[in-house]
Amino acid sequence: MVSNLTGTKSFTASSLTPGYTYSFIVTALNSFDESTDSAVFEALCAWVPFKPAKPTTTDVVGNRVLIDWAAPFDNGSPIYKYSILIKQSNGVFSQVISEFDGAAETSFTNTACSVPLSILTGTNFTLIQGQHVIVKVIAHNFYGPSAESQESDGGDNSRIVLVPDAPFGLVNQPLVTNAF
Repeated sequence: MVSNLTGTKSFTASSLTPGYTYSFIVTALNSFDESTDSAVFEALCAWVPFKPAKPTTTDVVGNRVLIDWAAPFDNGSPIYKYSILIKQSNGVFSQVISEFDGAAETSFTNTACSVPLSILTGTNFTLIQGQHVIVKVIAHNFYGPSAESQESDGGDNSRIVLVPDAPFGLVNQPLVTNAF
């Protein structure tokens, strides 16, 4: 209960806990009497999510890059998607996967994804054999995007190793080979 805000038309609540909804009622007082209560106003204490920690693993397995990160504190509003930024061969980060959308869920918990190497070695990213895959993550809630995470370390497990396609069209020619 706050009282004696003479002459003011605004109030700032402090020491609130993120994720809790607070209710407010306002009355006016003059030299004659006090007004009836206003309608109840409710406000959720929330803001954009904290910055995610840098991705913990970036492994190249087969023809896919596996990316894993820890969910940041949601700051009172559930995270509903993540944006994944990957460093292009020119050093500029670009968004490769726009959303991991959890809109159908009340709380989004998926903190991993896999990206085909064909996307990273294609025209948008132009990464080549032996280059590291460097990643940043952004978390989103109702109030907006977090700051970008630090970039992943790009250790040996994140090096692009292209696996060739299986051979095809092989024919046994008895005069040339010893295969039976």
